[in-house]
Amino acid sequence: HKETSVLNVDTGGGKSEAYFGLVVFSAFFDRLEGKEIGTTAITKFPLRMLSIQQLQRIAQVFAWAEEVRKKERIKGTFSVGYLVGDSSDFPNKNYRILNEVIATTKKGKPLQGKIMEDCPICKSKKSVFLVADEAECIVKHRCSKCNREYEFFFCDDEIYRKLPTFVISTVDKMAAVGMQRKLKNLFGGLIDRCTDGHGYIPRKDKCKYTLSNKKSCECEGKPVNLSYSTAPRMIIQDEMHLIREAFGTIDSHFETFLEVMS
Repeated sequence: HKETSVLNVDTGGGKSEAYFGLVVFSAFFDRLEGKEIGTTAITKFPLRMLSIQQLQRIAQVFAWAEEVRKKERIKGTFSVGYLVGDSSDFPNKNYRILNEVIATTKKGKPLQGKIMEDCPICKSKKSVFLVADEAECIVKHRCSKCNREYEFFFCDDEIYRKLPTFVISTVDKMAAVGMQRKLKNLFGGLIDRCTDGHGYIPRKDKCKYTLSNKKSCECEGKPVNLSYSTAPRMIIQDEMHLIREAFGTIDSHFETFLEVMS
């Protein structure tokens, strides 16, 4: 007979840090094996506020991991994605925030970072601001003191296009897998690269990146032929005790599907 043990670790006991370490180790392992793009891990939270609390800690860990990666000259940038759905701070489409960042930067009043305000590397306070990468149509975080740039994505379309190394999401967002075709980009689906530089799109699809509220990119991508899968090595469920009753019942319909996809 096989035995199952349930471990109880109190709040502040290091549960999250334990899997942060596992994810970072796996991310380096992926890069050293030649996986230069794609998602290493996805962690799911039952509630959005819980994931926000963890997000800043994760971002700091990956900021230092990126420092090590660059120092050791390992190919494949480390990035973090916050995939939670539409809101004023974390919209589905990034063009409004992108345009706002461009406009406020020109006025000399850049927007404070959404995911991080203090630089984890140089330790400067309130020094991290949003900057626009107009070539790729994405928003990055940059420290005004040390000029380090961080790829912390918080808009849905950026995450689908850039395939972050570590994706922080919520259970309900993952349940939308049947309604959002671009979500398969994160789970190892065949991908093309937009010829206008907007990132990755599903195979034989058009980019459809929203350039404005009335216009979208109609470019067809060029196939990206990889010798490895871009699917995550692991999917982590945090705060599992909160998935119960009706919520847990609905979620159960999607869990095996996500496992098969990845």
